[in-house]
Amino acid sequence: MALAVTPLDGSATDVGLVSSARWLPYLVFGLVAGVLADRLRRRPVLVSTDLARAVLLGLIPLLAALDRLTIPTLMAFMIAFGLLSLMNDAAHQSFLPRLVPRTLLTPANARLEQSASVAQASGPVVAGGLISWLGAPIAVLVDAASYLVSGLLTATIRVADPKPERDPGTPSSIAREAKAGLSWVYGHRMLKPPALGTHGWFYFSSILATVYVPFVLLTLSLSAFAVGVTFRLAGIGRCWAAVSRPGSLVGSASPRRFPGLGCSRRGVSP
Repeated sequence: MALAVTPLDGSATDVGLVSSARWLPYLVFGLVAGVLADRLRRRPVLVSTDLARAVLLGLIPLLAALDRLTIPTLMAFMIAFGLLSLMNDAAHQSFLPRLVPRTLLTPANARLEQSASVAQASGPVVAGGLISWLGAPIAVLVDAASYLVSGLLTATIRVADPKPERDPGTPSSIAREAKAGLSWVYGHRMLKPPALGTHGWFYFSSILATVYVPFVLLTLSLSAFAVGVTFRLAGIGRCWAAVSRPGSLVGSASPRRFPGLGCSRRGVSP
């Protein structure tokens, strides 16, 4: 989305603001999202957030065509998009155990990680090419269509998805449940290291995402397609890591598994 700022004559500061707006909900509401996801049926959350993101992204090219798209508007859209993505990430973590037996969770997580790596490797190149050849609004419209397809496909999944039952000892308030989940994660011998690593990953990746795109676009004068190629190289490295060690803990502890620690104990179990 940061690539879409340049057609609006945005500065490096504008690119940074839009990028930070995308991830702000993860920082502010990460723990709360995990608790809320624990109280809701997963599939409706996944479907509704996908469809809502499709609508939200679809409005961006419409506003651009009407010459009504501004940097503040784009920031507001990215905050809303980030909230929806946060809820989707929190819900999908605990939806997978409903689809596969416990014995297949590790290879299933590895397959998802490999798919995400392929998408990360190819997506930026496609996005950069679309922006360079057809313009940013069309690229965003294609992205909106992808979320629409995702929501429709998820809606076709036929699996038991009852509303989660709360344990008698579970704290009643969201704040207390979030605190309990946080204490459980940091008290777990296997989960604490990847959780801390994910914190560091988000922090430094946010810094990189804020300064990288304006630097290569505005300072180095590279095209959007060239920027996509550089992102592809990073995706290839991630894809290689996921394929070479499909059963490793590192492969299962990506930011998609621990988005801002937005999960409690129930969020990482069936």
